[in-house]
Amino acid sequence: MKAEATNLRKNALLVGAANLLARITGLLREVAFAAAFGAGIAADSYYAAFRLGSLFRELFAEGALSSAFIPLYADIEEKEGAESAFALANAFLGVLLIAVGLVTALTFVFAEPLVYLIASGFSEVPGKVALTATMTRILAPFVAMISMASVFMGILNVRGRFFLPAAAPVVFNALTIAACLGADWFGRVTGLEPVLGMAFASLAGGASQALIQLPSLRRTGWRFRPTLGKHPALRRLLRFVAPALVAISVTQVNLLIETQLASREGDGPVSWLLYSFRLVHLPMSIVSGAVAVSALAGLSVLAAREDWAGFRRTLIRAMNLNAFLLIPAAVGLYLLAEPLVALMFERGAFTRADTLATAGMLRMYALALLGIGIHRVIVPVYYTLNDPVTPMWVGLGMVLLKLPVALALMYPLGLGVDGLPLSHGILVTLEIGLLLLLLRGRVPGMLGTLARDHIKVGVAAAIMGGAIWAFRGWAGGGGLSGAAGLFGLIALGALIFFAASAVLGLREGRELADRLLRRRPPGLPPTVDPETQRTLGQLTGQPQGEPELSGGVLRIACADRVVVIRASGGVLEARSEPLDSPAGSLSPRDVAAVMRVGAGPPRLSGLVIGQRHFRASGERIEAGETPGPVIPVPPVPGGEGAP
Repeated sequence: MKAEATNLRKNALLVGAANLLARITGLLREVAFAAAFGAGIAADSYYAAFRLGSLFRELFAEGALSSAFIPLYADIEEKEGAESAFALANAFLGVLLIAVGLVTALTFVFAEPLVYLIASGFSEVPGKVALTATMTRILAPFVAMISMASVFMGILNVRGRFFLPAAAPVVFNALTIAACLGADWFGRVTGLEPVLGMAFASLAGGASQALIQLPSLRRTGWRFRPTLGKHPALRRLLRFVAPALVAISVTQVNLLIETQLASREGDGPVSWLLYSFRLVHLPMSIVSGAVAVSALAGLSVLAAREDWAGFRRTLIRAMNLNAFLLIPAAVGLYLLAEPLVALMFERGAFTRADTLATAGMLRMYALALLGIGIHRVIVPVYYTLNDPVTPMWVGLGMVLLKLPVALALMYPLGLGVDGLPLSHGILVTLEIGLLLLLLRGRVPGMLGTLARDHIKVGVAAAIMGGAIWAFRGWAGGGGLSGAAGLFGLIALGALIFFAASAVLGLREGRELADRLLRRRPPGLPPTVDPETQRTLGQLTGQPQGEPELSGGVLRIACADRVVVIRASGGVLEARSEPLDSPAGSLSPRDVAAVMRVGAGPPRLSGLVIGQRHFRASGERIEAGETPGPVIPVPPVPGGEGAP
């Protein structure tokens, strides 16, 4: 259990760090865009064109493909080996490139009708539809670039490489920031609308996200050779993709409906909507994106091994980690919406009126933040369970409700354009509620654990919110003093939240407090944790057959159980599982821990089991000797099987 949590935290940290870098540069892109184009015709047109590209990206790339491709790819690699998995990837790429090529061609030909589909209100402003259609045509190949990048990301994630795929958007952001800064120069040199430079830079950025991953892929042994040849698992994958397209694209379809309704409210609302979504998307992508990517890869492998106890633990851990970071972020975004928008965007062509309108929408999106984040995590879980249909039907139901709910909030209830993001929050909450209830039978005991921990997080976030509200005057004013006050208030809120979570007994809060206070949690070197001592101390007799080493995990069949041994953070961990058919036994005298002795604290590096030697390499166990003294693992005093 500890190893699974450690791996999830480690992978989520890597992806989170990469996502943080990508989202910070993405936020700088939005700051540069707001200063250059404000919230008028050019900004509305670009965001509407890019919204269409985002829909296709979710349909064919980051959402559906990752969620459908990764579980099957992991299953094939686990059961048939890397070469078969590589062949599946190339076979799928062949089919995918034909599909996205057709989409690109249709988008180019029918650009203007597509603009009317997503923003018919633009027709009331001369030239606005034509400008949006031109950018839609420029961005048409974007979906092909991102689709390939998504497949590349899936291969690297399953093979334990998370940072580079998550960091690839940094190049995209750098190119678009340069386009914003050089917008006037582009217009003078080309004679075109300056905002068209953003479209060309976005296209180049999409290509870069695929190309930057190729060297790492080559080091894994994979080669980019798309084929139309058959792979036994290809049809199974294609059956997954169709319902995944519907389920994962629900958020984007809802945003398209919001864009359509906002386009009818004059110049500005489409841009306000996108600026506010960008701000709420920052914590959601850093947290939920990181947790979803790392958890999906791990859950896929656990499902392939049919390790359902580990599956449940990993899923609960992912959901709790997601809530621990998103709930306080939502509270902070709601309470600090206006100063945040002012700090990020209020300069150049972006006016005070734009700030107030965008802040109103941001507050409503903050109410949706946790639901959107859970949606990113929970929908792919169904794919690891070979069930793409359930999230598809639930998602379709939410799409059918979107328009009437949004219209009711905007007009009869008088919320205006602020009703659009609020409708998003209402429907995504309903959707994830249904998905969690339907998952209850497959992952028993999950909802009770999640409810308890989420309530604790909510209480800690409420305490934090009270402090922010009491000192909200710090965030007032402009300039450096206003920015310093805002960041100081955010830091104070974060400190209060983590302290409250530690007091309430939340695992994440306790771990952070231990790190800050430099307290060593139990089980650090040179000790072997008590559960491991107890597990090894209960074994009797002699082993029959060879220990099984797979995926960096060592399994030993004993009289009535299987002992699973892992290396995690320099600590030996052993866990016993029931065994249906007896296959021998093992004596604790045949198992010894090998400790590396150096200048620092001794760290576990390997095991000796009978005549076989195993060594720990990071989070994996491998065959081979490791120099160092052999230290027997003592049984727990008084424990069963103790001599």
